[in-house]
Amino acid sequence: MAPAISYQLLITYSILAFVIYILALVIYRLTFHPLAKFPGPKIAAVTLWYEFYYDAMKQGTYLWRIQELHEQYGPIVRISPNALHVNDPDFYEVYSGKVGEKRDKYPWALPHFNTPQGMVATAEHNHHRLRRGAVAQFFSKANIRRLDYVLKYNIKKFLGRLQEFEENGEPVNILEAFKALTSDILTTFAFGQSHNALDIPDFNKPFWDLFQELSHTYAICNHFPLFLPFMTSLPAWLQQVMGMEMVMVWEKKSRKQLQSMIDNRKLDEKDSRTIFGDLLDSNLPPAEKSIDRMWHDGQVFNIAGSETTSWALGNCTYYLLTNPEMLKRLQEELKTVIPDGSVDDIASSELEALPYLTAVIKESLRLSFGVAGRLYRISPDKTQVLRDGAKEWVIPAGTPVGMSNPLVSLHPKVFPSPATFDPSRWLDNPQLDRYLVAFSKGPRGCVGLNLAWAELYFTVAAVFARYGGEERTMRLWKTNVEDVQAVHDFFVPAPRLDSKGVRVVLSG
Repeated sequence: MAPAISYQLLITYSILAFVIYILALVIYRLTFHPLAKFPGPKIAAVTLWYEFYYDAMKQGTYLWRIQELHEQYGPIVRISPNALHVNDPDFYEVYSGKVGEKRDKYPWALPHFNTPQGMVATAEHNHHRLRRGAVAQFFSKANIRRLDYVLKYNIKKFLGRLQEFEENGEPVNILEAFKALTSDILTTFAFGQSHNALDIPDFNKPFWDLFQELSHTYAICNHFPLFLPFMTSLPAWLQQVMGMEMVMVWEKKSRKQLQSMIDNRKLDEKDSRTIFGDLLDSNLPPAEKSIDRMWHDGQVFNIAGSETTSWALGNCTYYLLTNPEMLKRLQEELKTVIPDGSVDDIASSELEALPYLTAVIKESLRLSFGVAGRLYRISPDKTQVLRDGAKEWVIPAGTPVGMSNPLVSLHPKVFPSPATFDPSRWLDNPQLDRYLVAFSKGPRGCVGLNLAWAELYFTVAAVFARYGGEERTMRLWKTNVEDVQAVHDFFVPAPRLDSKGVRVVLSG
C-alpha cells in the first residue's frame, strides 16, 4: 500500500502547490506588481481571461468594454496583469514617441500577425528601425508621386469595372471593389506585378471573405500563440479541406515573384523599382533578405494596407451619398481642377491642395480608425507621465501601454458630436491634425501612409468627379449606417457580422 499512499500524497501536494502558486500570483499582481497602484477592475489585474472573455467569447468587444472602464476609472486603466490603457488624446504623442525616442512593441500582442519575421511584428526598437529603414525611401512622398502612374492605371481599370455594373444595372459591393483596387496597387508596388484582383468578376471576394474569417481569430492568437503556426503547418491537403486553398495560392504566387526578383539580381537584371527591390538592394544582412522574411512583410503590406484603405473609402462613399450637400460641395471643388472628370493628367499635389477634398478624406479616416486593435507601445528606457488634473500617473519604463484609435477618434473633448460625419471640422483647423491617428504616429507609425494618402486622393476624386451628379448617379442599395460602423475589433475594424458591405447602384 505504501506506493499508493505516496502517489496520493504526490497528487495532494501537487494540487496544494498549484493552489499556493495561484494565490501567491494573485497577491503579487494585486499588491506588489509595479502596476498595482493603477486603477481598474481587480479581475483584469489578476488574469488575462477577463480580456479573453470579451475579445474571444464576445467577439472583439473588449475595446468597448475598455471605453466603459475609462468612464468608470479615468484616463488610465490597468486592463490586464501587465498592461495599461490610456484614453487621453493629448497623451498620444507621448505614448507613440518622438524622433529619437525608443518604442518597443509588446511581444504578447504580436502572434496574431503570424509574421514573426515581418517588420510590423518586430518587437525591439532598433531591429524594427533597421527593417523599416530598408523600405522607408520607397514609401517617401517624393517616390510615391513619381509612381502616380501606377495608381492612375489601376483606378482607370477600377472605373472600367464600375462602368460594367452601370451598364448592366446590377448592384456592386463597392467595398469589395475598393479592396481589389488597393490590393492591385499594393502588389504592383511590392512585387512589380499586380495580382489582378480587379480582373476577377467578383473582385476576389472569396479571398477577402476568408481573411475576414481568419481575422476573427485575432484575440485567440494572442492568448494561444501557437494556434496559427499550427494551422499553417498542417499538410496542404488538410488546409485545402479547411478552406485555406486561396491563401495557399496567394502565398505560392507571392513567393514565386520574390524568387524571380532574387534571381534577376543574381543575373544583374533589376526590375522596375519596387518595395522588395529596394529591400534587396539595401545594406541589410542576407538573413533579412530571405524569401520567408520578405513574404512576411508582403503579407502584412497587402492585407493590412488593402483592408484599412478600402474601409476608409467605403466609409467615405456611404457618408457622401447620405449627405448630398457635402457631395455637391466636393464635386464643385473637383471641377476646378478636373473639369472633364478624369484624374489621368492631374498631379497628386494638385489634389492635395483642395481643402474640402482633404477634409472629406480626413473625416473618412477619423471614422474608419485605421485599425481598431489596441496598439501597445513600450518605452524601454524612460518613464512616462500622464497628467490627470492635479494627479500625475508615473508609468514605469518597460510597461506596455495601449491606446486605441477608435477611442481617440471618437473622443468628445476633441471631436464634438464625434459620431457625425462633418468634414468642415477640419477646415481652417490645422491643430486638429495632431489627433488624426488612423496611421498611428512616431517611430512605429504606418510606413505606407504616403501611399495610402495618394490612393485616397486619387480614388475619391476619380469616383466622385464621375458619379453622384445628375448625369451619372450612384445610390446606396440595401446599405445603412451599421454597414460602416465598427462594432468588432478584429484588429481591423469590423461592422456587424451579418453586414453585406457597402452596396451601390450606378446609372448614367
